[in-house]
Amino acid sequence: MKGDKEHWTRVADRWIAWARSPAHDAFWVYREGLTRFIGEGSGRALEVGCGEGRVARELKALGYRD
Repeated sequence: MKGDKEHWTRVADRWIAWARSPAHDAFWVYREGLTRFIGEGSGRALEVGCGEGRVARELKALGYRD
């Protein structure tokens, strides 16, 4: 839609801060179990999803690369 790019450019920092706030959604409930299940690695990983990249950051913290 017209104006979407301008709108999201203007509010992106606020959205990212909100999305990264612990306990705002279910991710923070299953995060620890997810990282235990995936485990440490050194290979390549592809995270296919939408959002601000929190699962990709967890994969990177576990040693995976893109």
